[in-house]
Amino acid sequence: MKKSKNPVIRMGLVMSVLMPGLLQAEGAVRVLDCNKVLVCDESLTCLAESGQVVFNMEPLNLDENNAGSYTIRYDAVQVPMQGLSFAGPFHWRFDNGMHTLLASSESDFLWHSLTIDPQPVTTIRKLDCRFMQ
Repeated sequence: MKKSKNPVIRMGLVMSVLMPGLLQAEGAVRVLDCNKVLVCDESLTCLAESGQVVFNMEPLNLDENNAGSYTIRYDAVQVPMQGLSFAGPFHWRFDNGMHTLLASSESDFLWHSLTIDPQPVTTIRKLDCRFMQ
């Protein structure tokens, strides 16, 4: 097979191999099943964490780069979410918190939460995830 010299095409091919779960059609719900690995505070003092969180991300209105609006559901939360591309980062608000989900590899994700109530409190979780759909 002939290699493409076009960097956009090559990057698209790499991403389609590395992150197949992220390449979904608009309207198809993405299910990201994650195990909690670490939880860190704002000073990056971290502790081992266990447990699971499952993110259901339903695309609502996406552009040609799959950036746009979603609905995210996890635990008892269901709120609007914005994605900057098909691979994130993804941003949403819940109660007094602002959240960001960022992929750092095919299975490693960081979940940053910032709550201002009345003092800022930051939580960063390292997650080990896989797409189920």
